[in-house]
Amino acid sequence: MDDGFHSFRGAPDSPAITLDRFQAIMDADAPFATLFGLQVEDIGPGSARFRMDYRPAVNAPNGGVTGAALMALADVAIYGVVLSVVGPVPLAVTTHLNVDLVRRCPRGNVIATATLIRAGRRLVTAEVWIASAADGKVVAHATGTYSVPPPEKR
Repeated sequence: MDDGFHSFRGAPDSPAITLDRFQAIMDADAPFATLFGLQVEDIGPGSARFRMDYRPAVNAPNGGVTGAALMALADVAIYGVVLSVVGPVPLAVTTHLNVDLVRRCPRGNVIATATLIRAGRRLVTAEVWIASAADGKVVAHATGTYSVPPPEKR
């Protein structure tokens, strides 16, 4: 049943980018990903899973992982979803990112699971659930939208 909320509009049958191609883009164009220990684990049609390996660069004064690193993880996970839908489009950019930090994230590895909400001609929206790898507890939830240039400007 299509209730307009749980149907994912614009999801392809297979991802428009391979895991290796996405990783190559990250390696070439996103040096902050290495600083934060971000690793792509899976890219599916309208989905992406990332891991943030713990490192001291993400320490927060409260003994946990800094919210800035969790926000970067959320943004990159949404980017993975976007490229899974539109392919390797270098000019796709974040236009909106909303992150709710729901509890202190303990120091350690973190997992982000992102899924497509809607893919339109120019805007792609996704959500991300971020959890501590140690106990699986959700530490953050994010939604975000990317603007994708029209085909003639790619």
